[in-house]
Amino acid sequence: DRAKEFVAKVRDAQEFLAAVGLTADLSPITETELTLVYQDACHLLHGQKISVQPRQLLQKIPNINLKEPIDAALCCGSAGVYNMLQPDTADELGQQKVRNLLNTGAAVIASPNPGCSLQIKKHLQLQGKDTPVIHPIELLDYAIRGLKIS
Repeated sequence: DRAKEFVAKVRDAQEFLAAVGLTADLSPITETELTLVYQDACHLLHGQKISVQPRQLLQKIPNINLKEPIDAALCCGSAGVYNMLQPDTADELGQQKVRNLLNTGAAVIASPNPGCSLQIKKHLQLQGKDTPVIHPIELLDYAIRGLKIS
């Protein structure tokens, strides 16, 4: 009962902002249109059932062209300590995930989970790519403060 009570009080920042309504004026974070892909984090997608809200928030940023990977619900291979316990399978998943994220043509990958971000960055590097991986809240922060991403 205590756990259920606690869970009822906890919200992801993206879920919270989507629910209360983001009222801040948002500025473009690049001079031209930015093609962006959102990487679902397993804990949000499967555990907390959060998928639409981050996308809704990102689409509020001017000049964002949000793309969807063909395997949005597939794990990137990080999964907590999974990449340490099953490194071969984790590497296969990471390679596939990065390939599919890049196939969207996105210039930036938005990832809300540090483990996913590390896994994606690792496989981007192994594939010789330097596509930035940025937390969605950081992108909103840039837009609220009127900053450009570099």
